[in-house]
Amino acid sequence: MRTLFFGFILLLTASSALAARSSSRISGAPLAVAATAADTTPPTITVTSPDVTRSLKAVAKTTGITVAGRAESRNGVAQVTVNGKAAALDEQGNFSAEVLLKVGENSFTVIAMDVNRNQTTRTFTVNRTADARVATSPAPSTAKSPAVSGTYHALVIGNNAYRNITPLQTAIRDAQEVEKLLKNQFGFQTRLVTNGTRKEILSNLNSYSKKLGENDSLLVYYAGHGEYEKTAGKAYWLPVDAQRDDPTEWIIADDITSSIKRIPSRHVLIVSDSCYSGTLDRSINTDLAGKGERGEMLRKMLDRPSRTLMSSGGNEPVTDGGGKGHSIFAASFLGALRTFEEQVFTAEELFHRQIKSRVAGKSDQVPEYKQIRNSGDDGGDFVFVRTK
Repeated sequence: MRTLFFGFILLLTASSALAARSSSRISGAPLAVAATAADTTPPTITVTSPDVTRSLKAVAKTTGITVAGRAESRNGVAQVTVNGKAAALDEQGNFSAEVLLKVGENSFTVIAMDVNRNQTTRTFTVNRTADARVATSPAPSTAKSPAVSGTYHALVIGNNAYRNITPLQTAIRDAQEVEKLLKNQFGFQTRLVTNGTRKEILSNLNSYSKKLGENDSLLVYYAGHGEYEKTAGKAYWLPVDAQRDDPTEWIIADDITSSIKRIPSRHVLIVSDSCYSGTLDRSINTDLAGKGERGEMLRKMLDRPSRTLMSSGGNEPVTDGGGKGHSIFAASFLGALRTFEEQVFTAEELFHRQIKSRVAGKSDQVPEYKQIRNSGDDGGDFVFVRTK
């Protein structure tokens, strides 16, 4: 009996040891786990404020702005920073951050990071401009206007469908309405160019050197992207075939000046609704309105050759909308032409009495009117004559 009990004890001990040894092997063996590769797709960033439209830059006149937008990732956005500081972020990826601006150019870097630490970076600049003085408009005059000779011509350009740069929405509509108004109410012989390349724009402009006479007047209206190259100190119009970082197809201001200098007509007015259009020339501003009796002033303006620039802004970007289907400047230009109280008036009168206050009162951009240097200007001004 003791022998049987002792054998049972030995058998139980051996079984326990075997179980312990088996357990030990199992716990020490490597487990085969299927490895799942981490998602490396970076988030996307859409900046909705500030708005970069007819330029590669945005503009502001306030001391601070809100940088806002949306960051998206299928794994979830963990963080968005603006210039290194965390922005407010909701569950849908909407972000915002309040930032202060210095006067001049301000650079911004927006970084979005998802939960797998994938990052996307978006950079842009904002130009803060100083406040402009508000000019006092002279009272309208009923003085008899002089007779106007010669024919009026207009080359009207509107570019929307950019191939390599953000497309625009209102430039062609702006150009079409300007062309129609000049033809129907002011008797202009018009030519409309939409989505023009560099070759098309310059070819049309240069054709007037053979077509116009010395008593004729030419208005060139441009709506589209513009850019200012800070290093060279040069301003450009950007045709639809322009590349963002290659100025080969850009139209430099010097080419525009050379073209209008060859045109024999007495008066040429460039109306430019694009970013940095005020830098197309660096001449002094005109100061002609209200100088002496109005009838005599108009006669002098008609007799003297003029080459002038009316721009939607100075050294700053301008908006592509805000004017009920038009840019703010285009809406102001059209409205001023339709409602100006005189039948005969100069472009400088139109600008200072109506356009400047209309644009500056509704946006951060400040339009300009000036003589074009080295273009053949001799102190005259473009004179509009309403025919209907």
